[in-house]
Amino acid sequence: MQDLDYFSDENELLEEHKVILINSINDLPEQSKRILMLRFIEGKSLKHIAELVNYTSLNAISVSISRSLKRLKEDIQQKMELKSNGRK
Repeated sequence: MQDLDYFSDENELLEEHKVILINSINDLPEQSKRILMLRFIEGKSLKHIAELVNYTSLNAISVSISRSLKRLKEDIQQKMELKSNGRK
């Protein structure tokens, strides 16, 4: 039965991580979220994204993606730490 407990714990942990990821994505500003989704979910090119969001600079799109990913990473880390500290 110990093996089943391990998988149950793993599934619970994965579900918690999924919730944290979704919440962190939802916490991003709408434009940032849209640009990330266009790039990583829909696979659009930077040029196509720039056209869709009315940016004139590809560099602006790259900077937006970079900053959004950094913010997402920091937010996830913070939420993971808070979750981890709550378990202690």
